[in-house]
Amino acid sequence: MKDNLQLSKKLLKKIDKFIIGISSDLSESKDTIKDFREEMKGNLIASCSELLKEGYSEEESFSLAVNKFGDSENLKEDLTSAFKTRGKTNKVSFFITISALILALAFLLFHNMFEKKITYSTPHALEYATSVSIQQGIALDNNKIENLMKEYKKEVKLVAIYKVEDGKSILKNVYPSSEDSSEINKLSERYLTSSIACQNPSSEQYFIKIIENRIDTHNIGHYLWVFFFLVYWVAFAVWASTYAYYINNLNFGWLLSFVLFNILAYAVFRFTNKLKLRNKLILD
Repeated sequence: MKDNLQLSKKLLKKIDKFIIGISSDLSESKDTIKDFREEMKGNLIASCSELLKEGYSEEESFSLAVNKFGDSENLKEDLTSAFKTRGKTNKVSFFITISALILALAFLLFHNMFEKKITYSTPHALEYATSVSIQQGIALDNNKIENLMKEYKKEVKLVAIYKVEDGKSILKNVYPSSEDSSEINKLSERYLTSSIACQNPSSEQYFIKIIENRIDTHNIGHYLWVFFFLVYWVAFAVWASTYAYYINNLNFGWLLSFVLFNILAYAVFRFTNKLKLRNKLILD
C-alpha cells in the first residue's frame, strides 16, 4: 500500500494512532477490526486531503477531520457499544446459518438411508389369498380376504385388485368392501403403498395395490433438508446484509445479490470492498 503523497508520514502516523486508540477495546475478530481500521483510515485520509487542498495545515486538517466524529472518548464508547450489539446480532445470525446448513446437509446425506429403512410388510396369508390365487387361476375367496383384512386391520388398510384391459386398469375388487373406492388414490398418497403385478394362467394381467395402515414418511428426509437449506439461505443473506450495513456498504444491488447468489455474492462483496479500500488509500 502506498502512502498518499499529500500527507506526511507524521500525519499518517497520527491517523493510525487515533484509529488504534478508539478501536483498542473492540472485542471483535482480527479481520473485523482490520476492516474497520482500513475503512476509518480511508475516510480520515480523504477528509484530510480535501482540507489540505482548501488551504488548511496538516494539524488543522487532522483536528477538523477527527472532530467530525466527535470526542474521541465518546466515540470509543459508542464504537464499543455498537460493536457489542453488532457482535450479538452477528453471532445469532451466524449460529442459525451454520446450524441450518449442517442440518440440511445431514438430512440430504441420510435421505437415502431413511428410505431404505422403510419396508413394506404385507402379511403372507393376505398376499397368498390375492396374488397367488390369481397366478394359480383360483377364484378369489372374498369372504376369506374380508376376514384376513379384519385380522390384519392394524397392518393393512385397504387392498384393491385391478385388471389390465387394453392398457387400462379396471378396478375389480376392493377389500374391505366397506371402503369407498373413490378414496383409493387419496389413501395411496397418504399411506405406505405397494403394488404387486401378476397374471393368471390365461395370461390376463392384474395388479394388486396394498395400502398399509402406516403414514408414508419416505419423503420426510427430503422435505427436511429442503426446509433447512432454505433457512440457511435466508439466514446467510440476512447475516451478509447485516455485515454490509454495519460497514455502510449495503445497497439494493448487494441485498439482491445476497438473496440470489448467497455465499458467492458475499465473497465478491468482500473482495470488491477490500479493493475499494486499497484504491481509496492510494488515490485520495
